[in-house]
Amino acid sequence: MFQLVNSLWLWGLAALSVPLLIHLWNIRQGKVLKVGSIALMAAASKKISRSFKLTDWLLLIIRGLLLALVALLLARPVWQQRVAVAKTKGWVLIPKELIAEVYQHYKPQLDSLHKAGFELHEFNAGFKAIDSLQFQKLVHTSNIPSPSPPANYWMLLNRLNSKLAAATPVYLFSTAQLKHFDGPRPQTALHLHWQTFTPADSATTWIHQAWFTPEDHIRVVTGTSRAASTTYAYHSINAAPSANSPFRLQTENGRLILQLKNKGGNAITVNSLVQHFAIYTDKYNADAGYIKAALQTVIQFNQRKAVIQQYHNSTAIPEHQDWLFWLSEQPLPAAVLQRAKQVFRYAPGKAAATSSWINFTPEHLLADQGPALNLYKSIPVGQTKGQPVWTDGFGQPLLSRNPLSPTTQYNFYSRFNPAWSDLVWDERFPQVLLQLITPPVQPENVHDRRVLSRSQLMPATGSSTFTGSAVNTKQTDLRLPVWLLLALLFLTERLLAHRTKTNPSHG
Repeated sequence: MFQLVNSLWLWGLAALSVPLLIHLWNIRQGKVLKVGSIALMAAASKKISRSFKLTDWLLLIIRGLLLALVALLLARPVWQQRVAVAKTKGWVLIPKELIAEVYQHYKPQLDSLHKAGFELHEFNAGFKAIDSLQFQKLVHTSNIPSPSPPANYWMLLNRLNSKLAAATPVYLFSTAQLKHFDGPRPQTALHLHWQTFTPADSATTWIHQAWFTPEDHIRVVTGTSRAASTTYAYHSINAAPSANSPFRLQTENGRLILQLKNKGGNAITVNSLVQHFAIYTDKYNADAGYIKAALQTVIQFNQRKAVIQQYHNSTAIPEHQDWLFWLSEQPLPAAVLQRAKQVFRYAPGKAAATSSWINFTPEHLLADQGPALNLYKSIPVGQTKGQPVWTDGFGQPLLSRNPLSPTTQYNFYSRFNPAWSDLVWDERFPQVLLQLITPPVQPENVHDRRVLSRSQLMPATGSSTFTGSAVNTKQTDLRLPVWLLLALLFLTERLLAHRTKTNPSHG
């Protein structure tokens, strides 16, 4: 069956009117009659005769076909054939990297499904078939690398819907680890039997971060991920750890490398950098005092090496600042902007009284929520760019984040002053800054061992949006023969046009 993939391009057939108009505009010259004398001919008014007739029919038809073929090429013609799918009892799907473990857990069931005629396929984007010989080889291979990033099982099920006919029995064996699920839960019309198991590495511990403290000790953050949750712990060790310490330190190329002793796993470099905070203000000296005190509390809690400096002259701010707090309504010079990785700036505008409170986005929620932080004054927000980080009780941005390169900018539509809100007098103010300066730790997919429950895992069944069928279609691209015909017609048109020019008609 002939079909067009991009039928919208058929509007290009309107171009057929161009050669037709050109041929209609071909004005034929009048014939010249030779006579002996015009003395006896009566004077007559001049008349001009034109003949609008179609000439060179063959050339007109060929040029029209050329334009039609160009429109057909843009519409992408294909020949679609219906190909019957070979009948099968059903499919067995297993992620390739888990075949050895799955076989240990479900050997009797897999052998039974194989004898019943079920086809074995990899659970990946291609759903590659696996024969008996390949399967036996994979069963005895325990070091198949996992895909990076991890496969999204819900996305694969959506693809499977268009691959198999409705109600096809499918047996899927996998883990239920959270890292394999993202996006909306799919719907399927397949007869799905999904069985999950707990893998051998159902719990893992790794080193997330490590840095030097002001006392030249090493502060270490370790993460532990299990089926139910992921937790983090803080440790302080000496630069020369004791024999019973769980950590191993070694020097490589001038860098101090930290690794877990017994668990192996990742090795990271101990961060020896010093954080630099610059505070600039022109008339908000009290605000600068509140910020400085809160930052000192954060640094004491983090136990990081840091330097806090306050400036009244913007040209004195040095380069390579981690944070710049621009507590001024004056424009921020571009040269100063480039000196910091993160900039927190006061948004200019006229203060407006309000009776509201401060809300925090989920990733910046306070551990101890306590009473609401009242908001008394704010700057009206116009068309703001960036992602809201804090909002007021009406949902208007109070702090927005604009991740520009190379500097991330935060625009604050209030002030760090008791006359504007209760934030600076509240004991949770340092925690607010900590959440801002040190984003919440998120487990990396490679370490995440959290799992979904079966009720969260299983897709909805009986979807009316199912598109699978028992018949597949095969498409053959017809653009190559159209290109050949187009080239042939173009050569013919050029030959005819050249012959017409070299053989003019004079009547």
